[in-house]
Formats: sequence, structure tokens, C-alpha cells
Amino acid sequence: MCKNLKAKRKITEKITEKLKHLKFQGLTGPISFTDNKEREGIIVVKQFRNGDLVKIGSHYTKEDKFVLCCNFTKESLFKDGRIPFDSSQNEQLPRIVAPELFIIFSTASAIGIVLGIMFLVFNRYYRKYK
Repeated sequence: MCKNLKAKRKITEKITEKLKHLKFQGLTGPISFTDNKEREGIIVVKQFRNGDLVKIGSHYTKEDKFVLCCNFTKESLFKDGRIPFDSSQNEQLPRIVAPELFIIFSTASAIGIVLGIMFLVFNRYYRKYK
């Protein structure tokens, strides 16, 4: 089993080493990999507009540069001209319990507590009569 793991590790290291030096022409442009095992290349950024995908820019990972195509502005890029939130927004709404339900369940709980105390006292008082 140990030999098998060592062989797998060597194969993984060889593949990783080969990927560091791998360069080829992909659909979006030249592609290569960094020492951190990250993909380098051109990433095309598209946005849905009226049911179609429209190219709005490209990110060149090697130079770490983002280029907008055409003359897009904040107003034309985002719906309502507002930059969208970076994550989902949660809105907390207060919930109100109906007063009738509160009274019914509070009364039932109080009766249960009183009965429990009564049974405890009864048990303690009559335990010597077993």
C-alpha cells in the first residue's frame, strides 16, 4: 500500500511539474499555468442583456488587467444604474404571535408546571408507603 501511495505521489508531482511549463492556444486566447497552479490567460466577461450574452470586457490574468470593451458606464452596465450587492441580502421581518394563541399556550404551560410540582410533592410525601 505504501509503494502505491509513493507511486501516485510521484505521478502527481510529475503532472504538476509538466503543467507549470504547459502553454497552448485556447478558445479565448493563450493559456498557461503559474507556480501556484493557477490558470493564466484571457477571461472574457459577459453579461445577459435582453436574453443574449454580450461581451462587456476581458481580464488578462498575466498582466492582472481588466479592460472594458465599448463605452460602458456604470449606468449602462448595471440595472437601474446601481452597482449590485456583492452577496445576498437578508431582510429580517418581525413576526407577531396572535394574542389568543399566546394566552392558550401560556396557560397550558402553567398548568403543566403546576401539575409537575404537585406530582413531585406527592411523590416525596408518599415515598415511604411503597
